[in-house]
Amino acid sequence: MTASYPFVPKTNARLRPGDFWSIPLVDGSYACGRVLQMPTTRFPSSTVQFLGALMDWHGSAEPDATSLAGAGTLDRGVMHVISITRIGECVAGNRDLALDGIEPGLFINGTDIQRGYDYVREFRLGDRGQIPEWSWWSWNLIWHFANRRLLGRELPDDAEPADYRR
Repeated sequence: MTASYPFVPKTNARLRPGDFWSIPLVDGSYACGRVLQMPTTRFPSSTVQFLGALMDWHGSAEPDATSLAGAGTLDRGVMHVISITRIGECVAGNRDLALDGIEPGLFINGTDIQRGYDYVREFRLGDRGQIPEWSWWSWNLIWHFANRRLLGRELPDDAEPADYRR
């Protein structure tokens, strides 16, 4: 199925790698979240999760496919679709990840090394400190990361995006 943009996801069924959404920041500017990968057969039960990223992108207007050109990722984690709907409200569009050289990346997940959701090999002691841990994000963690990484603003743990909307 080809997605029509914008749309509000209720599950991950319509999400595609490269989908992006805006993240309103506390100063009125925007960050951007992006879908990196959908769960594979190793994680068959999830209909609401996906591997997502906070982009290395910051703007005075909401992101679009053109403004995202060349932007890399700052942080990556497993997210819930409400990370999109409660923060940015909808998926705004899609930009092919390959255009920007973005891949899911390697993670340590227990005793496995994974590329995104895909198994690569068993964990080795030398991997610790070289490969990031698989990370499950609460729905608003990407918003906290964006404010910290892009604005240098450390917000209270219980702060939510709705507390800062104008």
